[in-house]
Amino acid sequence: MLTLLVSGALAPQHAVSATVNKAKSSRVRITGRLGTVVYPGAKIYDGPMAKVLYATPAVGVTVVITGFNSQYFGVLMADGREGYVRREYVQLMAYDVALDGIRPKETTAPTVPQFSTVPLIETAFEYMGIPYRWGGTSRSGIDCSGFVQSVFKRHGMTLPRVARDQAKVGYKVPGVPESLDNLQPGDRLYFQATHNYIDHTGIYIGRGYFIHSSGGRGVGVDYLPLSTTYRSSLVVARRS
Repeated sequence: MLTLLVSGALAPQHAVSATVNKAKSSRVRITGRLGTVVYPGAKIYDGPMAKVLYATPAVGVTVVITGFNSQYFGVLMADGREGYVRREYVQLMAYDVALDGIRPKETTAPTVPQFSTVPLIETAFEYMGIPYRWGGTSRSGIDCSGFVQSVFKRHGMTLPRVARDQAKVGYKVPGVPESLDNLQPGDRLYFQATHNYIDHTGIYIGRGYFIHSSGGRGVGVDYLPLSTTYRSSLVVARRS
């Protein structure tokens, strides 16, 4: 028998643990995947019907993902039970949980992020999970520039409606896109993703992560340094 331990557990003052049978084969057997909570106010319940609240993990807490469906991740609790958390509340990390411990899927995997708690970032997280809608500016559906515009408007800052016009407003963060070292939480990121002009935007939230509304998913979080799509298409960052 072998016990897997992961620091930063869900249950207060405990580690996430599970007892599993040691495989007879010498091959490593993957039993789960690490994830990071990225949504303030995330809740883990006993099931999709949310009858019993198991835990309210803070942003940055590491969890063990044991399975998933279209809406939820299964999360391993400290006592061996499986909880349910909405998928948009957790960012998968590049680490598998195996019988012999935790091993990286990639040598350049990100560390557990500690996101900024500045009010603007907290406002941005309120939009997590809202579906993408081209031209949308409401909680029923929102596009990338509508999301950024709405978040900044709630903090008294007026931005143009479309990304390529927003990209002309504010202080240009030096060194971007060649380097990400000068970025600060709350900086606006602008990308030339699919056209020969700026056509996408998001908000930097710290430690290499940014929050944005993207087609097919809606508002969510991505890790910029390892994103082949967004890292290579980043054009400029602006600070309001």
